[in-house]
Amino acid sequence: MKAVVGALLAGIMATVPAGTVLAQTASYQTAAGFFEIKPKGNDGHCRALFAGKVVRSFECKSASTPKIIAHYPFGIGKYADVVVIQEQPMGNACNGGSLHLLGVEKTGEHSITAPIDFCGGQDPVVDKKGAKILLTFPGGPSSRGSGNAPTVVWEYSEGTLVRTK
Repeated sequence: MKAVVGALLAGIMATVPAGTVLAQTASYQTAAGFFEIKPKGNDGHCRALFAGKVVRSFECKSASTPKIIAHYPFGIGKYADVVVIQEQPMGNACNGGSLHLLGVEKTGEHSITAPIDFCGGQDPVVDKKGAKILLTFPGGPSSRGSGNAPTVVWEYSEGTLVRTK
């Protein structure tokens, strides 16, 4: 079986120009339809789609396709699903990218938050606490200069995002 798969992949790769990256589209079944993030198109944008409709467009000319860092399919408050998306800027200026939360109701109604700016430090910690999601950006040494960056905490509940610390 491994030989067959290897031969198939070798055949596919032989038709792809050198230096080309094969993009993948990730899809996730929600209670009301598919959620997916399409990789960069000819216009330089990546798109998050829910039930076939764009819910957020990302500038990806100098960024990788955004990724899902958490998916809660068993309900958070009025939402049947909540998906946490993180942008993926390239370069060395940021160790991380902005976060967006998409809430999906069983009826198909949905909302997406404004982005939470995130650049640097440790990866954010995403934690479900009852009908809320806590997003913690751990503090630590500053990436530039001296001193420490403070820990920052955001709370997501019923489609509303509030900084609590």
